[in-house]
Amino acid sequence: AAIGGTMGFSYAAQVVEVSVDPDTADVTIEKVWVAHDCGYALNPLTVEGQVQGSVWMGIGQAMSEETRFHNGMPIAANMLDYRVPTIVESPDIEVKIIESIDPHGPFGAKEAGEGSLSGFPGAVAAAIADAIGHRVTELSTESVSGQTPKGVAEMQGIARDGETLTIGGAVTMDTLSQNCDLAQDFSAITQAAAEVAGSTHRNVATVGGNLCLDTRCIFYNQGQWWRESNNYCLKYRGDICHVAPKSEHCFAQFSGDLAPALLVHGATVAIAGPDSKREIPLADLYRGDGADYLTLASEEIITHVTLQKNKMSSAYRKARVRGSIDFPAAGVAVALQMTDGKVAALAAALTACDTKPFLVDKLDGFVGSPVDEAAASKFGEIVQQQARPMRTTMTSPWYRRRVASRLARRLLMQLG
Repeated sequence: AAIGGTMGFSYAAQVVEVSVDPDTADVTIEKVWVAHDCGYALNPLTVEGQVQGSVWMGIGQAMSEETRFHNGMPIAANMLDYRVPTIVESPDIEVKIIESIDPHGPFGAKEAGEGSLSGFPGAVAAAIADAIGHRVTELSTESVSGQTPKGVAEMQGIARDGETLTIGGAVTMDTLSQNCDLAQDFSAITQAAAEVAGSTHRNVATVGGNLCLDTRCIFYNQGQWWRESNNYCLKYRGDICHVAPKSEHCFAQFSGDLAPALLVHGATVAIAGPDSKREIPLADLYRGDGADYLTLASEEIITHVTLQKNKMSSAYRKARVRGSIDFPAAGVAVALQMTDGKVAALAAALTACDTKPFLVDKLDGFVGSPVDEAAASKFGEIVQQQARPMRTTMTSPWYRRRVASRLARRLLMQLG
């Protein structure tokens, strides 16, 4: 690599260690060793930092960043969808500076800013091939209504009354993820709360806010100029769904983490408006229309969520490209009750697989059967059949269906 008009070309070599999840195809960069010939290191510490930065850019290029266009407009036109890697994805990077003293450079120096970028994609592809026996040939290798006012004190607590647990609508994800009562009896809920975005988001994000999260689509989550250039869409000022142009239905997907974990435990939500109060099953909060996705009336809010203690163990997991910030590509919650080694009750729910979070049906056939590989395989097939993701994100629908199936199988075996 060379920068500007210099004749001093640099050389770099990299070794990358990865681990690959066989179920979800998630690739984790464990460590990177990089040797970079910079000619002469005028400032060794700066050179090391530059090389690490180049590797980090290579990680983004290979693992998460992607450029796509729709009618000539970039789809990933924001920092969320473009998926620049975060500190969570940054591995240990060990730098070895090689000094060759180039006669054409100042004091023998060459570049140290970009050369180590180009080696990473090839090195990580080779590491993945070594791990799974398959050569990766394409990049990347990635596998307003209803807002809750935090100022209402009675909405900010978690209370137990006998077998009933009440969660205030203004409880934050951070508080929810660390609650001992929930962790003991409703593990999926604390796990889902801990998976929401990043730590700073969880400090302010609330139960009501996550349950009422606006539906998302790559043709909607754009700036005004982008939407206008594409004649808008069904969800906003338009008359066409760019995901399914012949449909009169908006397919923007729901991506909240908390809903499926609450659904498998039969949660209800209390709703209050200026003139009335009501309580409904959580499933009835969602319409299944990406544009008009909630059954809340104007000025209604979620005041609290109610759970009844049961004998079911539960867990939640989601697939996402980056280890923080990202909404789920697919999220699965499973709750299981076993009696004498046989299934007594089984529930599963999905998020980011449709315009609403939903409970998986056709699970009654597992009652009375053991949890084994055959049952897990059948369970995964049922989940895959009912997952209906569309082309609403930068991650392909076929992958999201398959990863939902794999996550469901893994959770069932884990709980059983």
